[in-house]
Amino acid sequence: MNIVDEEQNGALEKLEHMAKQQLVWTRLGAMALVGTFVVVLITILVMAPRVGSLLNQTRQAVSGLEEVTEQLRQADLPGLLDQVDSLVGQSTETASAAMEKIKDLDVEALNQAITDLKNVVSPLARLFGNG
Repeated sequence: MNIVDEEQNGALEKLEHMAKQQLVWTRLGAMALVGTFVVVLITILVMAPRVGSLLNQTRQAVSGLEEVTEQLRQADLPGLLDQVDSLVGQSTETASAAMEKIKDLDVEALNQAITDLKNVVSPLARLFGNG
């Protein structure tokens, strides 16, 4: 019976050793879990104000987009495009008419009229002492 007792004692010592190792690993796991929880908690506490600010900015942006979308819905874009097209057409017609008038202008006659005016005005200017 002595051999059986020794075997049981050896087995019990092994079990005790394994239980101690299991206890050590369980404690390490628990500490790692607590450490992870603390890191997550700190991250949440640090990021919460930033997330709140980001959410407010997002709400404002969405609100602005909704306003612009509503304004675009209310705008008569085809009518505006027709008006712009009409204005461009009128401007083109006006510019063409102005170019025609410039083409029709007799530059030589204008130069001659200026020379004639100068010839008439210079004796008058000398008469009044400005020449």
